[in-house]
Amino acid sequence: MADKSTYSYQYPAEGIMNLLYGTSAAPGYFPMLQSYYGDQFQNLGQADSSPYTYTGERIAGFAPREEYGMELADATVGQYKPYLDRQQQLTEQGIDVQQEGVDEAAQKYR
Repeated sequence: MADKSTYSYQYPAEGIMNLLYGTSAAPGYFPMLQSYYGDQFQNLGQADSSPYTYTGERIAGFAPREEYGMELADATVGQYKPYLDRQQQLTEQGIDVQQEGVDEAAQKYR
């Protein structure tokens, strides 16, 4: 005698089914998802249909405070140059004094 197995399947709870497939009062997850992807494929590649096909300006203008800050930053460019020049002079003086010391020590050694 053959063994007959019985299989049964239990659907998810009614609330889950309503969430997934919807009711007459509200659409469910799957119908909304199908509608969303249908719209996406229908508008695919058209201008301004996505961030990738946007044709307008992409960068907003700067606020007046931002523009003023950039002007101040531009005005300070190069103001450090006198300090670098003075540093170069002091370094050269130090090298000269050191060279004089080496020459004087060499003369005393001879």
